[in-house]
Amino acid sequence: MATNEMRIIIKMRNLVLLLLIVFCQTGMAAESSVGVSPQTVTASVGDTFTIDIIVDSAGSEVYGAQYELYFDNTVLNATSQAQGTFLSQDGENTNVPADLINNTLGKIVYGEHKIGQVLGVTGSGVLASITFETVKSGTSALTLSYVMLMDSTTKELAITVSSGTCTVTEPGATPLTMPDYTDISIEDANNMIESNPEVIMLDVSARDEFDAEHITDAIWIQISNASAITELNEYKDWNLIIYSADGAESREACSVLIEHGFENVYNMVGGIAAWRVTFPIFSAPKPIATEPPAPSPSPTPTMATSSHPTPAPSSEDNEDNKLLGFEVLFAIAGIFAALILKRNNEGR
Repeated sequence: MATNEMRIIIKMRNLVLLLLIVFCQTGMAAESSVGVSPQTVTASVGDTFTIDIIVDSAGSEVYGAQYELYFDNTVLNATSQAQGTFLSQDGENTNVPADLINNTLGKIVYGEHKIGQVLGVTGSGVLASITFETVKSGTSALTLSYVMLMDSTTKELAITVSSGTCTVTEPGATPLTMPDYTDISIEDANNMIESNPEVIMLDVSARDEFDAEHITDAIWIQISNASAITELNEYKDWNLIIYSADGAESREACSVLIEHGFENVYNMVGGIAAWRVTFPIFSAPKPIATEPPAPSPSPTPTMATSSHPTPAPSSEDNEDNKLLGFEVLFAIAGIFAALILKRNNEGR
């Protein structure tokens, strides 16, 4: 009798344990993902190839998506970006407020969302396809950054992001040994700073640009100054994150540091222009414009022209007249602007 009761108790315990396992697995929803496919590309100089940006919703409904992709513009040249079928798979219309290629910066931007009060889509598929032509031998990261998925309530979904790499070789020639630095997104850079105390951020932009704004605790360095690089020798075992105004000059700076024996060198793609969208920066206060004093009236005016000088436009006025680049198109799409504003507020 006691043996039978013990068997029943053991079976009940096993059943409870099994139910707990099933409940935990059900409650732990998988994250949606966005990634480059294929993740590894090998090509020869003069070739063209296409990568897909794949979205897997992992059961969540997706109403809109956006990404930035950075590449080495000395190795690759982006020729086109085509809309995929992921968001329109249900036959509903979508809008593409951002579809831009900038080969000068090595930057691609894409944003798409559904239209009207409809539910998002589920499953997996191609959000967009990008075609490149190879320029010279070398290795270029295909780094996804500022990636967002949202549902029909404008809630941002938790996601995992997978970037890619392209290696280009010269037919019949010995492949060049490329600088061993790593391209990282602004999100990866921020995670590295928060999780590792032995990280230094180096700003290699012009000094006046650094004085105007820079990432908090970043150190300005003139990369052409050999003595300045020598002063960094005590940090050779640290992780060095290099950035510039827009991410273009930092690649060259990374190569210089590699040549000087630094091993843990990371290039933050997009530079401070990408960083400021999501994370805080230090900005120097702008001078306050003052009204020029009115001249004393002349007792015997001889001309009808005004004696008051015409004030020159302030630097703030000039800034207002400039296009901000890719962020302007994101602002046009209200559904993405809400998410960007939300991120900025959280970053502060």
